[in-house]
Amino acid sequence: MPYLLAGFGLINRNLISKKTASQDLIKFLSIKGEKGKFDNLEMIKKMEVEKRGSFLNALRNFEMAKKMRVTIGPNGKNKVVPWKEVFNNLIEELIYEHVDEDNFDLAQEFKLHNISQNDFDFASALFEEARNKNVKSHILNVPLKENTAKTDAENLKIVIGNELGNSLSILDDTYKNVFSYEMLDKHDPKNAVMGLYCDCCATLFSSVYGSDIAKATIVEHDVQNLVVRDAKGDIIAKADMYVNKEKGYVVINEFDLNAKYKKDEGKDGYYTSSEFSEASKDREAIFQTIMRGLKAFVEEYDKENPEMPIKKVTVGMDLNRLKLQCKRYKSARPVLKVPNEYRFLDAMDEQRVLYTRQKGVLKEALNELDK
Repeated sequence: MPYLLAGFGLINRNLISKKTASQDLIKFLSIKGEKGKFDNLEMIKKMEVEKRGSFLNALRNFEMAKKMRVTIGPNGKNKVVPWKEVFNNLIEELIYEHVDEDNFDLAQEFKLHNISQNDFDFASALFEEARNKNVKSHILNVPLKENTAKTDAENLKIVIGNELGNSLSILDDTYKNVFSYEMLDKHDPKNAVMGLYCDCCATLFSSVYGSDIAKATIVEHDVQNLVVRDAKGDIIAKADMYVNKEKGYVVINEFDLNAKYKKDEGKDGYYTSSEFSEASKDREAIFQTIMRGLKAFVEEYDKENPEMPIKKVTVGMDLNRLKLQCKRYKSARPVLKVPNEYRFLDAMDEQRVLYTRQKGVLKEALNELDK
C-alpha cells in the first residue's frame, strides 16, 4: 500500500482510517492492467484532476462504493456499475461529513429532505446508541410486511412481461389504490423523519413532543412504527406502538396520515366529505390496512409469548387522523400507561380499545377483519 501512494501529494496516509485501508481496497489499488500500470489508481488520480477531493473521497468511502456498485436494472436483474461512475455518484451522494458504512443510508434519507449537518450528526449518534444497546430490528422475532402492490406488479411484469406487452399498464391501474402494512425496521432511517411522510411532529428535530416519540422508535426496545405504504411503496400513514411485555398490552399514540389523505379535514380527525367520497374510502382502506397489520402483530406476538400474550390494544384520540373509524370502539377506562419519557401525549387523555383478549379469542375490532 505505501509504495502505491508514495509521492502522491494529494493525500496524507494518516487520514486513511484502519477501517478504510481494507484488504479489498489494497487489492483494488494494486490491480495491474495490460500495460503493467495500476489502472484503478490512475483512474482515481485523473478524477482528482477533474474534481478536487475525488481521490480522498474514494479511499475513505471504498466500502460504500462497493455497495453502490451493484444496482437493480430495469429488468429486475442485478446491474454492475462501472467504477468511475460509482465514484462520481459517491461524490454527489455524500453531502455530509462523518459518513461511514453505518450511517450511509441515513445520509441518503436526510439528503432527500435537505436536513442539516447538525441534525444528521444527532441522528447518527442515536442510531449508534441503538446499535450499542443491541436494540433489535423488530419487537418480534420476525419482520412483518405485506408485499406492496408495486412489488407484486413488478414481479409479475418480470415473469410475463414479454407476453403481455403494452397491456402491462392494466396492472398499474389494478393496483393504483391498494395499501399494505409493514412493521418498519427500527434501524430504518425513516424512523428519524417519519413526520415528514405523515405530516406530523414525529421527527428527531421537531420542536415539540414528536421528537421524543421519534427517538423512542430508534433507541427503545419496546416502541416500533407500524406503517402503511401506498401502491408505489411510499409511506403514507403510521402508528407509533408501545408494547408493555410485563403486563401484556399495546398503546398506539395515534394514527397519522400524509396530507394527501387529509382532504376536507375540519376539526382534527374529522372530515367534511361524504363517506362515499374517494378521500373517505381511502381513509377507511388505510384504517383497515393498519388493522390487518395489528392483527398480524398480535397473532405473531402471542405465538412468541404464549405465557404473556397481548390482552389489550388501545389508540389515542387527541390528534388522531382516523377519529371516525376509531370512535366505533369503546373508550378505555382507565387509559393504559406509557413511560413518560416516550411522550405519547395523544394517548394520555382518551384511548379507544381496538382489541381485547377474552378466553383466548380475538375480540373487538380485529375480529371484523375475518367477517
